[in-house]
Amino acid sequence: MDNGRMDAHRGRAHRGSKRMRKLVLAVLQNLLVITCLLLTFSVYWRNAEKPSSEDIVHIRFSDIGDIANNGTLTFDDIRSSYQMNLTGKNDRIEIRCTGPYVLYMNACYKSLRDHETRGYLQLQVSGQKIPESSITLTATQDDVCTGLLRTVYLRANEQASLYLYVTDGFKVKTLSVGLSYLLGSQCDF
Repeated sequence: MDNGRMDAHRGRAHRGSKRMRKLVLAVLQNLLVITCLLLTFSVYWRNAEKPSSEDIVHIRFSDIGDIANNGTLTFDDIRSSYQMNLTGKNDRIEIRCTGPYVLYMNACYKSLRDHETRGYLQLQVSGQKIPESSITLTATQDDVCTGLLRTVYLRANEQASLYLYVTDGFKVKTLSVGLSYLLGSQCDF
């Protein structure tokens, strides 16, 4: 036995020091568990707070509808935007950050004929001949409503427009469109 744990008078080991060590060890373990739990919850709460839409580079337009002709789409109103704007006759989107974007939309359309008709929605950058994105919309006599998205890469200082090309008898009833920067608010390029 260890001399430090022996009773000087009777030669017995002290049981109190063993109990004290176990108690200190239990307290330290509990403190460690509580510290880990607090750290876990603080990281969770900090990451659970989602950034507001003002923190993400984006533009979202008010719904437009009753479109049956070829041409550039014009938007009457912007629902929300951050670091993006409309220029010209409200038909060109001003790009301020280089990088990947998601073009998303909800479109409701139909054919006014007895057969299928088609429409093509294209995101065109000014000065380029080939569209950045092209979406084919195939309509029947029944209303078709669908959500669509495309990923595109746009550069700062570019201007982009949405064009609709339709065959005879194709009609867009409503169209909701938005463009969001996939790097959030990080506009470093």
